[in-house]
Amino acid sequence: VYLDRSKQIDVWIARGLSQTRPEFTLQQRQFVQMSWNCMRRDMLKVGIIVFGELFENNLYVRRAFLQHTKGDVGRGREMLKRHVHKVMCTLDKAVSLLDDEARLVASLYEVGTRHVQRNIRMELLDFLVPYIMRSLEPTFERDIAQQLEEAWSNFLKYIMHILKEAMTF
Repeated sequence: VYLDRSKQIDVWIARGLSQTRPEFTLQQRQFVQMSWNCMRRDMLKVGIIVFGELFENNLYVRRAFLQHTKGDVGRGREMLKRHVHKVMCTLDKAVSLLDDEARLVASLYEVGTRHVQRNIRMELLDFLVPYIMRSLEPTFERDIAQQLEEAWSNFLKYIMHILKEAMTF
């Protein structure tokens, strides 16, 4: 990360990343934490569904991932399972760190940095959000569905922004 904050912000702007993180309110944090406690038992199943649909519907993402398997389908399946596990554990950790922003940011910066080291373009992260949101829809209780959907949408935008910050150095 740049020591000169103005240079870092210039890089963010050049990459299309705003200077400020998306708004994510205390009430939205509480909604995400509350709902995640109900969803986390199925998080790996949700992750498999998310990535399965993402790969099925997005050739660009599938190609980017398969580059790392060198055409070995068996290896690709194992890598995908491990990656799904890592992504969902990162999501779980992010929810658990919502009350400690410094640790949350540090944790997400580590993940973002690892993506840079593996030459993963930050634009690929944007493809993930709609699939995660769609996979969560069945768990949104009808009477508070709109608030939960907004809370999760803002949470995902918030953590994706932090990941992208880490990917712009």
